[in-house]
Amino acid sequence: MIRSLRTGITGLQANQTRMDVIGNNIANVNTHAFKRGRAAFAELLGQQLVGVGRQGGGSSVNPSEVGMGAAVSSIDRNWNQGGFEFTNIGTDLSINGEGFFIAREAGAGERNILTRAGNFSFNQDGQLVTANGLNVQGWRFGEDGSLTTGAMQDVALDLESDAAPKETNALSIGGNLSADGVVGENSGKTSFSASIYDGQGVAHKVVYNVEKTPTNEWEVTDAYIAGDPNVDLTLSDTTITFDNAGKMTSPAAGPDGRVSITANGANYPNTGDGTAGSEDDISFTMDLTSLTQLGGTTTAVINNQDGQAAGSLEGYSISNAGILTLNYSNGQQRPLYQLGIGDVANEQGLEQIGENFYAVTSASGDLVVGRAQQEINAGIISGALELSNVDLAQEFTDMIVTQRGYQASAKVITTSDEILQEIVQLKR
Repeated sequence: MIRSLRTGITGLQANQTRMDVIGNNIANVNTHAFKRGRAAFAELLGQQLVGVGRQGGGSSVNPSEVGMGAAVSSIDRNWNQGGFEFTNIGTDLSINGEGFFIAREAGAGERNILTRAGNFSFNQDGQLVTANGLNVQGWRFGEDGSLTTGAMQDVALDLESDAAPKETNALSIGGNLSADGVVGENSGKTSFSASIYDGQGVAHKVVYNVEKTPTNEWEVTDAYIAGDPNVDLTLSDTTITFDNAGKMTSPAAGPDGRVSITANGANYPNTGDGTAGSEDDISFTMDLTSLTQLGGTTTAVINNQDGQAAGSLEGYSISNAGILTLNYSNGQQRPLYQLGIGDVANEQGLEQIGENFYAVTSASGDLVVGRAQQEINAGIISGALELSNVDLAQEFTDMIVTQRGYQASAKVITTSDEILQEIVQLKR
């Protein structure tokens, strides 16, 4: 009877622990990226009453054991993906797939810790930090746009960042020059113009005029920088011809398959003193590859140029690969950091350290760090947070089952007590 009392106690203890786990799940139903826990029971080692042996007749005797109750063998986590809550806040990030965000825990025992909760923000120094102020980790892009995936750094914005101006090196002219154009009439003439930029980001308007000739060619009548009379703009070719199919035959395509005319002009930008130095010269190419001569209207325009003015920082964006890109007022974009994603071989071996963070242990295996959509099979969603994967219906069902299990164990104790009482009263 004493043994059954102790067995009932183990049932109470095990079910109480399970109720604690269920209560914790319910309490965290609205905690971002929380993963529900599950208490698993195991049978305790039983007391053997009869061992394995043989009777006189030679038949085997099965072992007989009395169990000693139950205990919690493990408390596991369900690592299934949670749903997403879209917040439209750029620094709210969620992982769709495997892995964890990596944050640096400062102090004497500095280490990298893991979290799925991506409610981040930029602090007063422009650093991307977690809700409790830890620095999010990633790799920085170089000035040439290359990424070196060595030691990770604190992800941060340069709040004073600006985009340097870029001198125009190429224009692109596309569309159609009308084959129906009549020589000497307006329909046989066309003018192209676009803003180009010098090395200081100052805009200048380039004008390029062509006119249809009696020999069914298009002659460049003039090319100049509007409002800059000291600039003498010369071209490498001044005649454009097409075959009967409307395909350009002259100028000839270069080794790269493109048809280009080079424009050169001295004293650019205009210094005002009539002198020209190499730093003031202009040289750019006009790509005519997509120009045609077909019937109908003339639609040819300068549709692209690669120069730009200086730009100030206007904002940022974070891609599905976790690349933090700066956006400037001149339309330029520059990748700055790529967030690191960490993963381990055994997620159940991670140590929960509070505030949605986990630490690597010997049971979890070493931390493997990589990039989303490359080394790590995951994508990053900006403007969304992962929700808890707790299912309240399941939790309340488990609560009922646990309650009944607790009541049954308690009934074992009360029944054993009644039997003991009967035994004590036998002498009476």
